[in-house]
Amino acid sequence: MLRNSKLNITTLFIFAVSAALALQLYFTPYSGDDWVYFGAYSGYKSVCHNAWEWLKLGFGHWLGTNGRFANIGLTPLLLLPKWLLAGLCGMAAYMMYSKTVFFIDEKKSLPVTVIVVTILVAALPWWDSMMVFDCEFNYVFSSAMCLTAVNLLFKTPGNRLRYIFSAAFCFVAGMMHEAASMPLLCGVAVYIYFGGKRPDNRLLWSFAAGTFIVTFSPGIWLRASHLSEPDDILPLLLLKSDALSLLLAGGIFYSLLREKMRVEVKKYSSSIICIFAVASLVSMAMSGVSGIVGRSGWFAEIYALIVITYFAKEYLLKIPKVVYTLPALTVLVHVSMVVYGQRSAGIEYAEFDRKYLNSKSGIVFIDYTRDDERSAFLLNKVRGVPDPDDTYLLKTYAEHYSETSPKPIVLPSDAKKYLEAGLNETVVLKSGDILSTVCPKLSEIRDDGLMLCEKDGVQMVVQEFCYDGKQYYHISKRILDPGDR
Repeated sequence: MLRNSKLNITTLFIFAVSAALALQLYFTPYSGDDWVYFGAYSGYKSVCHNAWEWLKLGFGHWLGTNGRFANIGLTPLLLLPKWLLAGLCGMAAYMMYSKTVFFIDEKKSLPVTVIVVTILVAALPWWDSMMVFDCEFNYVFSSAMCLTAVNLLFKTPGNRLRYIFSAAFCFVAGMMHEAASMPLLCGVAVYIYFGGKRPDNRLLWSFAAGTFIVTFSPGIWLRASHLSEPDDILPLLLLKSDALSLLLAGGIFYSLLREKMRVEVKKYSSSIICIFAVASLVSMAMSGVSGIVGRSGWFAEIYALIVITYFAKEYLLKIPKVVYTLPALTVLVHVSMVVYGQRSAGIEYAEFDRKYLNSKSGIVFIDYTRDDERSAFLLNKVRGVPDPDDTYLLKTYAEHYSETSPKPIVLPSDAKKYLEAGLNETVVLKSGDILSTVCPKLSEIRDDGLMLCEKDGVQMVVQEFCYDGKQYYHISKRILDPGDR
C-alpha cells in the first residue's frame, strides 16, 4: 500500500510539472518557425491543402532543409486549437520525464524521480527557443518518442496489431531528429557487439530505417556544409551545451585508466545503460560539430543524465525525505511562477498584436516587460513582446499577415507625445531608451538588418523609422538572450 502511495505521488509530481508546461505554452504566443510553418498550411501564402501537397512539401523539406519528421509530420498540429496543441506538448513532456526516470529506476522511486525531473527542468536549455512549438516537436516530442522506442525494442509487442503499431512508432521515432536517434542507434550497435540482449530485429530495422532517412537527408548535409562561424570555441561550446556529457566522458576515461574499474566498464557494456552512454558521447560530438550553443546538446544531456543518475541511484535512494522535498517544492514553485509570468507576458503580447494590426505604419506604442526585467528564477523561459534585436521573430511575425506588412517598431508609450510634437532633438525616455532625429555612429550593420552602436561601453540597438513623413531613430539597450547567435 505504501509503495503504491509513493508511486501515485511520483506520478502526480511528473504530471504537475508537465501540466504546468502545457499551461505555460497555452499562454505563449506563436513565434519564429511557428509562423513559417503556419504560412505553409494556412494563410495568404499557403502551399499545402491536401495529402499530395503535404507529401511534396515534406519531400522538398527533406531535400532542402532537413528530414526531421518533427518538422515534416508534426507541424500540421499547429492548426489545432491552442489548448489542444498545448495539451499534446504537456503529454509529450510527461512521456519524456517518465521514460527518463524509468531507465534509471523502473520502480520510479520518489527521491530519484524528484532529483531527475528537477535537473531536467532546471538544466536543459529550455531558454533556447524551446517555447516555440516547432522546437517542442523537435526536442521534447523527439526525446519522448526515442526513449519509448528504445523501451519497445526490448519488449514483446504481443498481437499483430500491436506489433505493426510498434514498428510504425519506432520508424517515426527514428525519423524525428538525427541528434536523438542516430546516437541511440550507435549505442544499440555497441551494446549488441559486447553481448547484450538482442532487440527485436524488425523493430530495430524500423527504428534504423527512420534514423537513416533523417540522418542522410540531403538538406541536413547541405546545411552542414555551409556551417557559419561557431558560437564559441569548442571547449566552451561543449561546456555550455553538454556539461553532463563532458562529465560522463571524464568518468568513462577515468574508469578506463584504472584496471579495477575497467572490469566494471566491460560489465556494463552489455547492459542497456551502455546504449545511453554511447548515445550521449555521439550526440555530444554532433553538438560540437554543429557549432551552436544551446539546444544542440539537449539529447546528449538527457542520455548522460540517465547514465550518471543510474550509477548514483543507490545514494539517491538513501536521501532523507526532507532533503528531496526541498527541490520538489522549488520546482513546483518555479513552474508555477513561469506560468504566471507567461500569462502576464501573453496579455502584453495580445495588446501589442492588437495595436500592430491597427497601425498602418507598423509602429506600436506600448510599455512591456523586457527580458532583463524578469526574475532570474524564471530561467528565461517566458516569451512576450519581441525585443528590438529579435529580428527573425519580428520578420516572421509581420510576414504572417502579408508580404507587404511593415516590420513592427515597438516604442515606449511616452515616445508618442514627442513624435506628435515633431521632435527636433534627442530625448531620453522614461525607460532609458533614446529617441533622436540624428543617426548615431553605427558600430555594426548585420546581414539581417540589425543596426548596432555603442554608448558608454553598452551595445545599443538602433531602429530607423518614419513618423508623419519625418525620419527618427529609436536607440535602446541590447538585451542578449542566452544562446543568442
